[in-house]
Amino acid sequence: MSVKFNTEINGDDTLSLGKRLLYLAQNFWKNIAFCSNRLPSHNFFSQRLGSTSRGASPNRVLTEAFFVKQVPKFLAPGPIKVLDIGCGSGQMSELLAQAGFTGSYTGIDIEDRFTHSTNISNAFKRIFILGDAHNLPEDQSFDLILSSSALEHIENDVALVEKLGRMTSQEGMQVHLVPGSWSLPLYLWHGWRQYTLCSISKRVCPDRTLVYKMGGIASFLLHFICITLSEVILHIPFRKWFPNVYGLLLDAALHMDRFLPFGAPFLAVCQRPDRSNT
Repeated sequence: MSVKFNTEINGDDTLSLGKRLLYLAQNFWKNIAFCSNRLPSHNFFSQRLGSTSRGASPNRVLTEAFFVKQVPKFLAPGPIKVLDIGCGSGQMSELLAQAGFTGSYTGIDIEDRFTHSTNISNAFKRIFILGDAHNLPEDQSFDLILSSSALEHIENDVALVEKLGRMTSQEGMQVHLVPGSWSLPLYLWHGWRQYTLCSISKRVCPDRTLVYKMGGIASFLLHFICITLSEVILHIPFRKWFPNVYGLLLDAALHMDRFLPFGAPFLAVCQRPDRSNT
């Protein structure tokens, strides 16, 4: 007998205990569901960048490293037009500047947390749009469209990714960092969903997509013990009380991931535009 859930629950909402349990059960079931249509994947590992705080989560470390080290392998550093979905403070413009990119950076978010600090690198002309990415006009083109932990907060992510594909320049690409199935016990009630290779394959064109698994089981265990269990459940600020210990554990976990490359909590989805109509 198969179990089918017809609707997704938004973990960002204020949920009753019953809804919380249903959210966990629903997403756990979807994350382990068998699927023959899966994308091939690669592994991405990295140590901390020099600018990364010792108190950062493993995902933040790997995210920063991916945009600084891996994205330049897809796009040649230099002048580009960037669109950042769910941009937050606009930190991605700094990471791209570290990677050698310049040009224009447009960030869009439903909240204004954009930083206009004088300490921001002048490598990019920075523009902020307050609003819903679904409402962006399609008469503009970007060389790099990115998001970091944003798609899971968007109910109709399929329509948005299709729209963004039409806004990607012919030599450009989309890069979306999303929570994988292993992130469920780490983030608990977070967004609408987690992503698997199966669910991603239903949202993209496999021939134009690369998927990277970020980190491994050591990073997963570090996050679960020192952040989820300690800080979220027990309310013990482990990283604040023991920053040096956490920093050593973080470095060790990132190193061990290379030998235990499974259980990666996050995925990087990299998609080229459809050139079939050109």
